[in-house]
Amino acid sequence: MTREIIVSTPREMEAVGYELAGQISAPCTVHLKGDLGAGKTTLVKGIISGMGSQSQVVSPTYTLVEEYQTSKGGVHHLDLYRIKTAEEIESLGFRDRLAMGCIILIEWPERAEDLLPRPEWQIEIDYFENRRKVTIKDIQAPIENPHHDGNL
Repeated sequence: MTREIIVSTPREMEAVGYELAGQISAPCTVHLKGDLGAGKTTLVKGIISGMGSQSQVVSPTYTLVEEYQTSKGGVHHLDLYRIKTAEEIESLGFRDRLAMGCIILIEWPERAEDLLPRPEWQIEIDYFENRRKVTIKDIQAPIENPHHDGNL
């Protein structure tokens, strides 16, 4: 299932994340794609808030990983923008994080897509005039067949 949402303000971007939080459950990997300043971390703020955390959400650009405790368990927010090697991915303990059964939100997954598991969700944020277009793909959802009437 794919949805497209147009947002005009950071508050609207957070609201999209807040709504999305109700649909994400652990264990889960979410890929967040978009140019610098597109609103990926703002979307994550909404997701974390929507999961019941009052934590201050910050961009993991320099720390590479930020962790939050929410009503849905642990959420690990990774930023791979500065990652250059497979060893750097390993140093983040990515496999351990997956084994923990938490929710993993990954900014800049394209930096290491060949090393990452297929996500359950993929979110792309594109500039659209003075706004943003948020494309949300629920990869785990069953593919609907328009030619199948439900009868076997």
